[in-house]
Amino acid sequence: MAITQGTNGGQATAASEAAAFEAERNRLITNIQITIITIGQEFEQLSQLWKHFHASAFQRAEEERFDRELLAQEEEDDQLRSQEQEEYGGEEPQSQEREQREEQEDV
Repeated sequence: MAITQGTNGGQATAASEAAAFEAERNRLITNIQITIITIGQEFEQLSQLWKHFHASAFQRAEEERFDRELLAQEEEDDQLRSQEQEEYGGEEPQSQEREQREEQEDV
């Protein structure tokens, strides 16, 4: 009978160890799953930040390009005005044309 109790006690210990092992295994699996979910969420946040950064950088580059084009156009317009002023003796072409029309109307 002592042998039976020893065998039953050994089986109980083995069953208890198996249950403890299974509980630890399940806890580790749960922790891994939580970690994977957390990493996925953080990756999504990083992805959204990258998209926002990329869109902002693209918008900024477009604004800078537009500003450069506008500045180049203004410089070209200034050069044309300067050339016209030199050609018309320092007066604005429109004002010189206006004066000529007024003189013709007076005659």
